[in-house]
Amino acid sequence: MKNPPSFIIPKKSGPQERPEEESMTDIFKKGFNHLLAYPVFLVPPLIPAIVGIFVSLIFIASALATLHSGGGFLLAFITLAAGVTISLVVQLVVSAMLIHMAQRAEEGAKPDLGESFRASMERLGDIVVASMVVSLAVGIGLIFFVIPGLVMAFLLIFTLQEVMVKGKGAVEAVKGSYELVKENFSEALGFFVLLLIVVLIITGILNLVPMVGSFVASLLVTPYYAIVTTIYYLSLSRAGEPRSTILVEG
Repeated sequence: MKNPPSFIIPKKSGPQERPEEESMTDIFKKGFNHLLAYPVFLVPPLIPAIVGIFVSLIFIASALATLHSGGGFLLAFITLAAGVTISLVVQLVVSAMLIHMAQRAEEGAKPDLGESFRASMERLGDIVVASMVVSLAVGIGLIFFVIPGLVMAFLLIFTLQEVMVKGKGAVEAVKGSYELVKENFSEALGFFVLLLIVVLIITGILNLVPMVGSFVASLLVTPYYAIVTTIYYLSLSRAGEPRSTILVEG
């Protein structure tokens, strides 16, 4: 007697529900767990503060000195602009480092500052260009009654993750974030509203601490936001990957 024929049914591709263990609540918990397990996450947020002091002492002071000595407004403006540019680039590098570190933690590896810094510097061009594209798109949107700018900022929220995790170029990363958020708009909106509430609660509580409350809040919230956002991005990306085929025997 012949065996019944077998045939292949392809599983559906496209956005799918995450497994039970990847619920939003657990994603928020994992963010805290990674932050507690790897205190090295607290180091990158210190870098912009240190650079900010350096910029204030060197570039801003130089610009003021140039004006005071009659060196000309243009030279003072160029000096000040150079300091601001350095600060912005450093902030982008720190954001990229935190994303890479969060990805490594999700992969079960110990985040490494040197490794994440090198990974960020290798993609620096795409990071800067992608951020400029996002800033331009959001800026134009803000001009038109504010709301379009906020929507655009939300749609492009995963641009740096697309660069650092997927290795995409600047334009492709912007498109990737747009498509990912658009396909999961309602869920993503709910997630980021909850994240905003969590961040505001943490910040509000820590700001009650005199003198150092604001600094500690920034030190904790910056990496936590990057970790949770990256975990959620990885979860959405996995859910959107095509599923393999299964063999069904009749």
